Amino acid sequence: MQELDPQRDADDITRGLATIRHTSSNLMQFVQNYRQYSLLPQPVPSLFYVKPFLQDLIGLDRTEGCTVTLDCSDSLIVHSDESLVSRVVINILKNATQAQATAVSLTARCLKDESVVIDITNNGPLIPDENAEQIFVPFYTTKPDGCGIGLSLSRRIMQQCGGELTLHCNRPQGLTTFRLRFF
Repeated sequence: MQELDPQRDADDITRGLATIRHTSSNLMQFVQNYRQYSLLPQPVPSLFYVKPFLQDLIGLDRTEGCTVTLDCSDSLIVHSDESLVSRVVINILKNATQAQATAVSLTARCLKDESVVIDITNNGPLIPDENAEQIFVPFYTTKPDGCGIGLSLSRRIMQQCGGELTLHCNRPQGLTTFRLRFF
């Protein structure tokens, strides 16, 4: 017959409750992330000037130790959902600063096919090839505290807005570029 040890039983119950609390917290976070990913609002496209749009976003994302530059014509216009696209740009800028980039450049221009591209380039650590293939997959993350929603959601937003989001790594120069393309 096993003797009851009130202290050991209380410790076991405390550990069990902590495990349940931690597991349920992680599950709730997953559900919230999934809802954010799956319940994206319908785009409401309108014309907007790219330069003031990017200037406003750069102003929101000031980070110590990171220089941000902008190269864009005053007359460049995009037809897309400004609010949704701002989420994409903010996410990419945030990722660059979290990766310890010291320089970020935003370059916007119109291509010969009349599509508009915004290149967001940073000098943070390059994304390894094995991760580069996965970074747009929902819930894939390389960050210890990441949830893997940001870039997959950003790509989905661009697709819903009739555009695309791609990654370009310039290994010789040590630069990472995310390209937003509006058709």
